[in-house]
Amino acid sequence: MTRPLKNYFPLANDENYALIINYKKSLAVKDIKIETSHTYLKIIYNFMIYLQDYGIRTVEATLEDFEDYINLKEVTPKVKIKIISVIQQFYFYLRRAGYIEKNVMERYDTRKLRKELKK
Repeated sequence: MTRPLKNYFPLANDENYALIINYKKSLAVKDIKIETSHTYLKIIYNFMIYLQDYGIRTVEATLEDFEDYINLKEVTPKVKIKIISVIQQFYFYLRRAGYIEKNVMERYDTRKLRKELKK
């Protein structure tokens, strides 16, 4: 017997939980490996909790909210790029699924981080 998904995302409010469930279904349709799917969901969940802590709805997050979150992460440039990529993909999904009208996250520029990787 599998544990309910809600056990994996205990701090998510109802709206965020619904977004996680629907995004998880979209990943399954794309035939993404389960381990990769779990990694994506964990990254997205952590971003959602950050937004919740500041009273920001996931579907109303701004580019500035995203930048603040990324700047708080004390990880290598490679890990930051992965986090950025996953969150950007999630917002592409939200746009395609009609949850948001405009994906402001796609405007985030990773060139500076990519240059740090080449050093």
